[in-house]
Amino acid sequence: MAPRNWRRPLTHIYNDNHKYGASLYSGAIDDIEKRYRSSIRSTHFRSDRPDLMSQTIYHTSSIGSAGPASADIFIDEDAASLKSSKRDDTEDYNIKKCQELRLELESLTGRFQENEAKVKAETTSLRRQMNSEMRELCVLIDQAQRENDECHKILKRHSGRMLDLQQYCEELEKRLQETHEQLVSSQKRCQLLERDVEHMKERSTEE
Repeated sequence: MAPRNWRRPLTHIYNDNHKYGASLYSGAIDDIEKRYRSSIRSTHFRSDRPDLMSQTIYHTSSIGSAGPASADIFIDEDAASLKSSKRDDTEDYNIKKCQELRLELESLTGRFQENEAKVKAETTSLRRQMNSEMRELCVLIDQAQRENDECHKILKRHSGRMLDLQQYCEELEKRLQETHEQLVSSQKRCQLLERDVEHMKERSTEE
């Protein structure tokens, strides 16, 4: 029975239980028992956990009793600890692997930067060497071009001289031909004169 000077507190718990009668929790436990049983009937439990299949909340003797479920609890705890240790080992392995990959990546990055610097230096050196050789080749080409132009000029002059000499030789040949013809005609005249002289000698001897 509730005390005479009892007043209902302004809370939901007492507000819900006030309808069960004058006693503070007279019908609440029975109602909770009904709800518990209905929930038990609609709930499926594991076969290895019989301690969870209690059909009523009044039987509290099984609470704390050592049964087959205790070993399962320890097994579950061991499995949980094993999973936790495996998870920790996996995390440590992943962290270690990430660190190794990071170190390898840093090493590869360092090598790449070093090789890139070497390639850039070699490229710069080769570019300078090629530019120097190109300048030298340009100078040689210009010099050869000038010499070629001079040779062309000399060939033109010599070709002009050759034409002049050819014309002069042709004139000489003509003159020689004329002189030869004159010589032949002179020889013929000389022969005629010699004959005439002989005839004159013969006549003079006859007289």
